[in-house]
Amino acid sequence: MVHLDFADTPHLDDLQRIKEFPMLRTLDLGSCWGLSELDGIGECAELREINLYGCSKLADISALIGCKKLREVDLSYCIAVGDVTVFDDLEELKKVIVPERLDDTDDLLGLQTRETAAGAPAVKVLFK
Repeated sequence: MVHLDFADTPHLDDLQRIKEFPMLRTLDLGSCWGLSELDGIGECAELREINLYGCSKLADISALIGCKKLREVDLSYCIAVGDVTVFDDLEELKKVIVPERLDDTDDLLGLQTRETAAGAPAVKVLFK
């Protein structure tokens, strides 16, 4: 299994069984309003993209630290997320969408200034 789509599953509140899919590359959890944590997701070391759009109860994304190959993260309208410093340790990250209110924080400063060898921005940060 390399792709799972649980989008619009509002009663999904536990990702513990996600460990059974270590080769997972894309995961769509958009509008899973019951999700408040990502425990288990760190076991998906091959994960490249995760959509968490509209997971309004999600506060802690620190479990993403185990997803070292993560390239794209969508946290649009994840209003409870406050700490996004986990992104500093995800060296392959190319695109991240975060709630607008995080625009005023210093948490994304290192991420926004990360550059490629050619001097171009390495990570595209968008605010929604």
